[in-house]
Amino acid sequence: MKNKTMTLGLFLSLLFLGSPAIGEASEGHATGEAMEKMAKIMVQLNHSPNELDKKVLQKLLKDHSTTSHEKVLAQAILNLNHQPADSDKGKLEKMYNNNELPKSVREMAEIILNLNHKPTEGDKEKLSHMMD
Repeated sequence: MKNKTMTLGLFLSLLFLGSPAIGEASEGHATGEAMEKMAKIMVQLNHSPNELDKKVLQKLLKDHSTTSHEKVLAQAILNLNHQPADSDKGKLEKMYNNNELPKSVREMAEIILNLNHKPTEGDKEKLSHMMD
C-alpha cells in the first residue's frame, strides 16, 4: 500500500511539474479571440487605432483570458501613432526573436515593429490568416 501511495504521489508530482501553471495554459497558443480582434484592428489601421479600436484593446488588456504576450501586443497597438512607440519596440523585438512563441505572436510583433502609417499588403495577408 505504501508503494502505491508513493508511486501515485510521484506520478502526480511529475504531471504537475510538466504542466503549465494555471493562467499560463494558453501562453503558447495565441490563435484565439484576442489575436483575431487585434488582427481585425490592424488590417484596417490607418496611422493609429480609432476610438472604438482603443476600447476593444483596453478591454483585452483587462481580460484575464488574454495572455501576457497578447497584452504586450495590445498595448503596442494602443500606443501606435504612425509608428510603434519607442517604449514598445524592445518588447516587440524580443517577442519577434523568440522562436518559442506562436507564429501569430511573432508575426504580429513584426508587423507592429515595421509599421509606417499602415500595414503593407503583405502584412494584411498575414493578418487575414489570424482572422480565420
